[in-house]
Order: sequence, then structure tokens, then C-alpha cells
Amino acid sequence: MTLRRAAKRDVNEAEIVKALKDAGVQVEVIGFPVDLLTWARMFCPHCKAEIEGGRVLPIEVKAEDGRLTKAQIEFMARWPGPVPVVRGPVEAVNAAIGRNSTD
Repeated sequence: MTLRRAAKRDVNEAEIVKALKDAGVQVEVIGFPVDLLTWARMFCPHCKAEIEGGRVLPIEVKAEDGRLTKAQIEFMARWPGPVPVVRGPVEAVNAAIGRNSTD
């Protein structure tokens, strides 16, 4: 059995998790293969309203100079949907609710 060391947390992760929770997004800090697993209602940019239901979205948090690991790249290639890499709270909330920053 191979033991894995605890992953180093990105300095912006706590701020991002707080912003997600404040926006009503459910967040689990899972740490591997990506940092967060979220569930949120989706936002429809055309009707400017939330869509009934929701989605599960893995999110990777990176500091400004952070790089993806091999395991993260492989996971993102296998995941059947988007896996956003976020560097700030607004970007994270927009990704979780399905809103583009330009909406």
C-alpha cells in the first residue's frame, strides 16, 4: 500500500471555499485528484435565472503561479464534463453556478 502525503493547500483556497458557501454552493474539500467537489444550481444567462436541479462540478484551486499535476491532468481528461481551474472567488462562484464572467 502506498501512503500519500497530505497535499499542500493553495493560499487562496479558504477564501474561495467561503465565497462558494456564501453563494449557496455546497462544497466538499476533497484534495485529490482535485481540490473541491461542488453542487450548485445552474444559471441560465439568457433568462437571467437559476435552472431547476443542479450539477456536481469538481473544481481545482490554483494560486496565481500554480501548475496542474500529472494526476490532475489525467483526471480532467477522464471526467465527462468541465473541471474548471480557478484562481479567485468570483471565478469559482461563476464556474460553480454555470455563469460566464461576462454574463
